[in-house]
Amino acid sequence: MPNRKRETPFPLPQRGKGKRSLLVYLPNILTLYRLSVAFPAAWFLYRGNFPLAVLLYLTAALSDYFDGYLARRLNARSSLGQLLDPVADKLLVLSYLLALYAAPFTYKPSKWLVLFLLLKEGVVILGSPLALKRGFLPEPNWAGKIATALLFTYGLLLLLANWGLPFIGKLLVAVEILTLIFLVWATLLYTLRGIKLLLKSP
Repeated sequence: MPNRKRETPFPLPQRGKGKRSLLVYLPNILTLYRLSVAFPAAWFLYRGNFPLAVLLYLTAALSDYFDGYLARRLNARSSLGQLLDPVADKLLVLSYLLALYAAPFTYKPSKWLVLFLLLKEGVVILGSPLALKRGFLPEPNWAGKIATALLFTYGLLLLLANWGLPFIGKLLVAVEILTLIFLVWATLLYTLRGIKLLLKSP
């Protein structure tokens, strides 16, 4: 269930806390890093610069783990972070998969995966204003979180397969099927949540 708790966009440092107070900014800084590298990294990938594309993709994926870990560890969750974190994930995954799909690579994401990914994101984008209007912060469901993790894995496997690493291609089919299952599942859950919010009285 979405959280009604109100939080500050940026947790404010308190006097007397020293360096500890500045650490509360790290989760949002890591999220902003992921936002900033998504399109440049996809461009390097499209141009066939695999070493740089893999490096940026891995650092961005690691930042997704550490911003959540630090936010929990430092008790530094913020409404800004809750909004920007899924946006950063979506931009990174979408930009990479679309670059792989558009460029003349041997290994590409399937049309079905791209279609269902765009469908899921469309449902989320359409439902977010409704959730905010009802006083909720949009949050990913459990199937969406698993789908995002699988998409990161799938994107990395595609990168490595096109870079020429052996045996990677054999894993792609299995990971793609799992990703499709959770994308469809997440889309259904988001749709049901949107219908409940729509039917709920303001």
